[in-house]
Amino acid sequence: MKRIIFLLAFSTIYTLVAFGQINTFDLLRKVKNKEPLPNQKVNLDYEKIIQANKNFAQLKQFFQTTRKEQTSSSKPKTLMLPKNIISPEADLQFSDNIQIQYDEKYGTPCFIQANGNQPLIKAKYYNFTLSKTIFHFIGRFGDEFQLKEPKNELVEKEIIKTSDGGTAIRYQQVYNGIPIWGKELIANFNRFGDLEVITAKIVPTFEPSVPVNYTVSKNAAINIAVEDIRKRTLIQEIPEQLKRLVTNTEKAELWYYLENPNQKPTLIWVVEYRPNLLERYRYFIDANTGEILESYQANPSDGPAIGYGLDLFNQNRQLNVFVFNGKYLLINASKPMYNQNVQSPNGVIVIYTNNNMDLTQNSQPTIVSSNTQNFSDPVAVTLHYFLDKVYDYYYNTFSRNSIDGNKKNIVGIVHVTDQGSSMANAFWTGDFMVFGDGGNYFYPLARGLDVIAHEFTHGVVQFTVDLEYKFQSGALNEGFADWGGSMVDREDWLIGEDVVNPAYFPSGTMRDMSDPHNKAYPGDPNWLPAHMNEYQDLPLEKDNGGVHINVGIINKATYLIGSAIGKDKLEKIYYRVLDKRYLTKQANFVDFRLACERAAKELFGDNSAELQAVKNAFDAVGIGNSGGSAPNPDLPPVSGKHYILAVDANQFYLWRLEET
Repeated sequence: MKRIIFLLAFSTIYTLVAFGQINTFDLLRKVKNKEPLPNQKVNLDYEKIIQANKNFAQLKQFFQTTRKEQTSSSKPKTLMLPKNIISPEADLQFSDNIQIQYDEKYGTPCFIQANGNQPLIKAKYYNFTLSKTIFHFIGRFGDEFQLKEPKNELVEKEIIKTSDGGTAIRYQQVYNGIPIWGKELIANFNRFGDLEVITAKIVPTFEPSVPVNYTVSKNAAINIAVEDIRKRTLIQEIPEQLKRLVTNTEKAELWYYLENPNQKPTLIWVVEYRPNLLERYRYFIDANTGEILESYQANPSDGPAIGYGLDLFNQNRQLNVFVFNGKYLLINASKPMYNQNVQSPNGVIVIYTNNNMDLTQNSQPTIVSSNTQNFSDPVAVTLHYFLDKVYDYYYNTFSRNSIDGNKKNIVGIVHVTDQGSSMANAFWTGDFMVFGDGGNYFYPLARGLDVIAHEFTHGVVQFTVDLEYKFQSGALNEGFADWGGSMVDREDWLIGEDVVNPAYFPSGTMRDMSDPHNKAYPGDPNWLPAHMNEYQDLPLEKDNGGVHINVGIINKATYLIGSAIGKDKLEKIYYRVLDKRYLTKQANFVDFRLACERAAKELFGDNSAELQAVKNAFDAVGIGNSGGSAPNPDLPPVSGKHYILAVDANQFYLWRLEET
């Protein structure tokens, strides 16, 4: 039996230990009426106490100060909630051990999960919609998210069915109905409707002084961008017959822009413009002054019949082709994505040639064709054959049906020149892939299976987590692309070894994921950093903030994980990060570590060697789980004597519970 010992009655208290799982006010009623207390320890919800006793400014200040101390650091905080606390809605059940990782800039949650294998909220009777579940969670921890009206500030943007039968819901943060660039929240549910993980990049609710009106029109913003683009590249009208290859030639949308908590949010136009088939630019233009705040190239760049043809390795390849009006075309309609019930090819792999012309000219790429079953262009044959292999890898390994996971045509264009000369580049345009013939530095880029898989994977990233192509998120974009290349071409950890000219690449490869230094030294273009202490803090104007440089750190971590647990398990972890949308658009290296740890935990268990291998790899390259430092261990539960704090009218009462 328990007895209550009255200890204190005073107007200010500085220490509180609260336990248990019953309603605060039920407890106070029992205490007041001298009813028997429950056998379990008692919980006091300080938020309810504050709300019920708003005159106690000192107590409220105490709790606010405590919370500030807890969240001022980027280190993870574990919230020890009463075990199996039942929410006011009877069909939801909270985890009793929730870990929150905070964004260093804004102090808002960026990664939330429950320790162990339990979900954040367990749906018991499936009466709630998934959306209501996430907002119930946000409401329960409202102060952590720092959103005044979550249901008005988070707008559902996308619902994705994940490959394991679960659901990911992406929410766009808005203010007054206008979206905030790069600020989003992704809620991940398992197939039972349990809320498992929340990833986010959000900012505290804007102050009312933030501008809501603009003076620069949409068309004026586009014109500002176009005039600046004229100084950077050639603007060419895209031929009518090729416009179907691209989704948009120009668009402008109104957004809020906030990249630094010390700045005031700016109302901007985000303008995307294609000056030609080759390039796609993104501009951030102040909607009231017309000033260009930021701009960059948005395209990642890098380096049913049967036909036959010799490829670039002098191998005779059997090809899946298409016969139309007596001609054989390099169109592969043999894949599960093919839809034969439409007039134009849909769900196919198709190879175009640009006939050794610039895509910025008024060129007219044509589908590679032959009057017989034999094809004579080894570059086109190689690309067609290898794209078949890349599609098969994603389909057979992850059940992913094309780049977008939804039967999108896979288009590759060969024999593209750069200002009339052989182009030493390959890239994903946001809609299709382009492969140059190599120039002096390379052999034709289509010769590299890993290069083709790299570009394909850029597309996969775009249609999953859509990492912004600048700074650390851009380096992660490149890191995923190199991961894709090394998974399809599994024999080694080299990228581009089949396309480089050894005279310019003494190591014999473009990048070596096992050794990002690539047998070179800092300052050499073949050298990449392998550790965060070598991180290159570059401006946006230089390689979009170092996306092709700092990728070396991510590549090294990828190699260390793969060499420890094997590529079969590595690919499962990385693809799960993409498929479950565990990264937001502006994710950084720490976010990537947290996402990989979560994926490894789900796939292999809390105490698995695979999870430890992930942690070891990121530690080895200097990427901690809290702003670059090593992770802090969880604090053990508090032990000691049990107390009850009661607030009644203008007084505080403190009791100690003792066994009798």
